[in-house]
Amino acid sequence: MAEEVDFPWSSDTDQFISNIDEQINQTYGVGLRQLLLSPDGFANTPDILNKIDGIKGSVDEYFTNIRNGFNDERSDFEKALTDADAQYNKIESTISTKASLSRVPYIKSGTINVDSALREEIGIDTYDTSVDSLISKLVNISNYIADISTTYKKYYLGSWLFSGQRAYVLTINPPDSPLIMLDQVNSEIDNLLDGVKVRLQMVKK
Repeated sequence: MAEEVDFPWSSDTDQFISNIDEQINQTYGVGLRQLLLSPDGFANTPDILNKIDGIKGSVDEYFTNIRNGFNDERSDFEKALTDADAQYNKIESTISTKASLSRVPYIKSGTINVDSALREEIGIDTYDTSVDSLISKLVNISNYIADISTTYKKYYLGSWLFSGQRAYVLTINPPDSPLIMLDQVNSEIDNLLDGVKVRLQMVKK
């Protein structure tokens, strides 16, 4: 049985690295997976820094071609993102106001980690009176509240941590579209390649 390798990237990204690896190897004589896993082994490869720039360009072109296949659904996706962003603004304002009135610290942070065994996830689609009541209860049992929302392009995808004896994470269900995953994977591979280039620049000094 082959030994499983714990790659330093997401499972979605791993699949796309496999899909594009052969093409990159044929074009640049450098395997993408091997480059990302063992960059030091390419320190003596001629013109490797320029090759990394070329690889990054080829990766971006690959994902652009895939995204072009979803042009028909892009308008509906943009509308769903606009709606999600509007929901974020409503809930953020509500949480901020309720936290202030209850004197519960409200912070903005994307770096808080909570043991999944101690965390309860609550997903919602829209802000209504029942969600308003839920927020009031969560605020009242919290030691602090953190806005851990992420962004996609110019849109906010809302998520808040209510930390007390138990941690509750309230999240606005994001639009369901492969475009988000494609952009995230594209960005992850680009960032990995940027890291490899910096590493090799240090090794070659």
